[in-house]
Amino acid sequence: MGAMAQTPPVTIVPTNATYCDGASVNIDFVALNSAAGNDTQDVTYHWERISGYYLGLSATSSNGALNIAVASGGVTPLIRHWKGISGFYFGLSETSGINEINFTATNIGITPLTALFKVTPCHNSGEVSTCGEPQNFIITVNPIPEPAPVANITICNDEKVYPYLFTGNIRNATLSWTMTPEIPNMPTSGYKYLPAFKITNKSNAAKVYTCELTASYSYSNKTCSSAPTSFTITVDPKMVCNPDTCEPEFVDPINGITYNVVPLVGLCWFQENLYNTLYADGTEIPFARPYKDLPKNEEDFGLLYTYESLTSYPSPHTSICPDGWRLPTTDEWALLDMYDATELNNHDYWLQPNSYLNSVDFDVRGAGFFNSVTGRFENLYRGTAFWSSDAMNHLSTSVMFNFNCDQIQIFEITKEDALSVRCVMENE
Repeated sequence: MGAMAQTPPVTIVPTNATYCDGASVNIDFVALNSAAGNDTQDVTYHWERISGYYLGLSATSSNGALNIAVASGGVTPLIRHWKGISGFYFGLSETSGINEINFTATNIGITPLTALFKVTPCHNSGEVSTCGEPQNFIITVNPIPEPAPVANITICNDEKVYPYLFTGNIRNATLSWTMTPEIPNMPTSGYKYLPAFKITNKSNAAKVYTCELTASYSYSNKTCSSAPTSFTITVDPKMVCNPDTCEPEFVDPINGITYNVVPLVGLCWFQENLYNTLYADGTEIPFARPYKDLPKNEEDFGLLYTYESLTSYPSPHTSICPDGWRLPTTDEWALLDMYDATELNNHDYWLQPNSYLNSVDFDVRGAGFFNSVTGRFENLYRGTAFWSSDAMNHLSTSVMFNFNCDQIQIFEITKEDALSVRCVMENE
């Protein structure tokens, strides 16, 4: 008769643990139980992932030593006599093994991944094995958040910059920033957004400030942080950033219209919405209509154009705008967000009462738009939308100003709608 196997003691397992993507996870059940005073002689600890995600093992079964690929490209000895089956991936592809769990935690997503493990102690005596009560624990792998990249910014001396909201790939991540050197009258660090500021540069050289961004994400009592990224804010001195670089007006020789010109954010802009009905070669623009086709609205608000009208200009001309002018990009429109509605909007051409002052002479008016779905003109005095030069598939990017909203809104709109147009001078 074979020897009777002893009943193994209660298994000691790790408490529920959470790791960050890329972390090295090493769990040795023999060492855990020895440290707890349990007799581990002739005891093997059989672990099994009973539900959840794969926690980087490359094989699925083996009768010998198991090697696990790690992030560095090397291998780490793991266990003997194990068997793996299919499941989801978060760094550990095996579903069972003996004595140890070693892997590199992997989570390239945007939400935590978890797996439930069961560990059973078995006492071996010859060919007889007796197993004790299993114990369970959970492993969670958090993703590493990443802040959205921010382009370097160049501003003029004493130019006002409005709050900038930082974003990232994980919605609930915390985005923190630090600024060096210190900007006068502004904190040196903060969270989520950069507050409004204005920098005076009376020197003959540019001043450069560096803003460092870090994203962190916390779940299950574990915080995982990104590597820092940074962008610069360059303040040109007054002698370099001269606002008087635009001619005060432009005469369109084809349409016979004089447009006032205003310098803002380093660009020369038409101060009025486009009124043109002819392309630069004299051919007619297919859709160029005033709000409700009324001449008074044309005089006050300019014309509305479909996306087809923007792109049907004849070669070699490059825009619906007169030669030497073009549509602004979305990024160029976004630069105007350093001003608020009070500074950009004309008081007389919006719903009343309002506090608009048009203090920077950009003269935004509530011109409304043409809704291609309803076949109606809508939103006169309540809002206005402008085309940008950016387009994709059946949509294009537009910029909207709404009554009682201080910030510019950038969104996608169907190309069949008709919006207002502003032109900027082409770079020489």
